[in-house]
Amino acid sequence: NEGTVTNSGTLTNHGTINNSGTLPDNIRGTAPPSITTTSLDVGTVGTAYRATLNTDGKPASWKVTDGSLPAGLTLAENTGLISGTPTAQSTSNFTVTAANNGGSDSEQLSITISPAANVPVESVSLSQTELRLIEGDTGALTATVEPDNATNQNVTWSSDNPNVATVNNGVVTAVAAGTATITITTEDGDKTSTCAVPVVHGSLTHTPGNAATCTKEGNEEYWTCETCGKHFSDAGGNTEITLAQTVIPATGHSYENGRCRVCNAPEPGFNPAIIDGAGGTWQKGTEDGLSFTSNAAFTDFVKVQVDGRDLAASDYEVREGSTVVTLKASYLETLSVGKHTLVIVSNTGTATTEFTIQAASAADGDTPSPQTSDNNHVALWIVLLLISVASLSATASYRRKRHASH
Repeated sequence: NEGTVTNSGTLTNHGTINNSGTLPDNIRGTAPPSITTTSLDVGTVGTAYRATLNTDGKPASWKVTDGSLPAGLTLAENTGLISGTPTAQSTSNFTVTAANNGGSDSEQLSITISPAANVPVESVSLSQTELRLIEGDTGALTATVEPDNATNQNVTWSSDNPNVATVNNGVVTAVAAGTATITITTEDGDKTSTCAVPVVHGSLTHTPGNAATCTKEGNEEYWTCETCGKHFSDAGGNTEITLAQTVIPATGHSYENGRCRVCNAPEPGFNPAIIDGAGGTWQKGTEDGLSFTSNAAFTDFVKVQVDGRDLAASDYEVREGSTVVTLKASYLETLSVGKHTLVIVSNTGTATTEFTIQAASAADGDTPSPQTSDNNHVALWIVLLLISVASLSATASYRRKRHASH
């Protein structure tokens, strides 16, 4: 048009309007954007990145329509801001498109992410310098590497006494009573920090000592950890022992007179015997009694028998020292001359022996009455004597006669 185009309504055109004259009207509608950004700054791994995509001023929304942004970066659709913290070294090629109602525009771009500059480790520290634990418990330690932007923040954990405490990525486990030191070491620079770990036993239960008997074992006192089940000879749990070390062996029986001196149990196979006075002799008229000793215990004494008859308590005396029985003289006088059998009866058996009663001797100054047998012996001797004398006389007479005849 080289004249004047007057339009008071809507002018819809899908082509080109060439006008060399005057177009007295407001042209309404949206012009398509034109991207003016042609390159982007280089980024660094671990360092925050910001870059804004621009157009010729036309409003637009943004999208990555081909390829992808570097890892860690994103594109804001409404503002065209690329931001974030790159996580890896790379060069990323991509296409961005800006669009509005009037149309769109695209641009091929790239972002190079350089490796991070090395920031050396200066120090490392632990959250605690001492961590007290009970056997079986766990605790946590936290490591802090300085500066916080150090490039290599890798660390290793170690224990100088794994039998007491172990460590796994900062988690400490108490194994047994004692002391361990946990050390953290940086991969960069070998910086270290330590934490002392005293480990104590759980509650200790006391078992008192018991003396052994003849037949039953005893035990020394000891303490048992309720947590770990170990045994100790002291209340502090410092000296570990085994249960076998606490055992006191049974003493066994020690027999005397057929009984154990400790528990009074009877001695198996014990047979009492007369150990003093066996085969004794007592003569009538003697003032003292006759004593016999049985090796049975005095406490086991039951009674005395003579010739199968139980004696009355008034017939004898009994005293300790194994068992000493003395038959009284008054009782012995009632017994006939000759041998008799004595039995001392005890709970552990009987002790038997014989003793002899002799007739009383003649009193000093008295002439004993001859016994019938003695008189017979004297008469016999007299007869023999007379016969001998007669024989001798006859022999002498015969010899005289022969001599006279010659």
